Amino acid sequence: MEIREIINSADELRNNDISDLKKISWLSELDESIFEQIVLTHEGANPRAFPYKKDTESLIAPDRFRELYEHFLCAKIDYCQNEIDRYENDITLFERALSQFKAWYNENYLPLKKATINTKPSFLRGEK
Repeated sequence: MEIREIINSADELRNNDISDLKKISWLSELDESIFEQIVLTHEGANPRAFPYKKDTESLIAPDRFRELYEHFLCAKIDYCQNEIDRYENDITLFERALSQFKAWYNENYLPLKKATINTKPSFLRGEK
């Protein structure tokens, strides 16, 4: 799913005059956070370039998590327009969608193994 799809969807849901560049920036910040906090803690993370510059960039979460991005963008728009009740609803829905994405990611990707450091000499650990 590309950034342009989410911007179009949010613009249909919320009448606003916020620039596409600002919306791309917001979505880039969200994906960078998802990448650092979720993706990098699992095996097989592919490098990504942040911040996003174009609306043709692909977002991290698959299409089935479209609402994650839509609620996030709507919440940002609502906040800028001082629509606090709408903002609170959207941020709650965003957090729920983010939680569902985290659970899905954890089920489908192996977490990184934690490094262990042995401070005992090998002869005390029974190693040869």
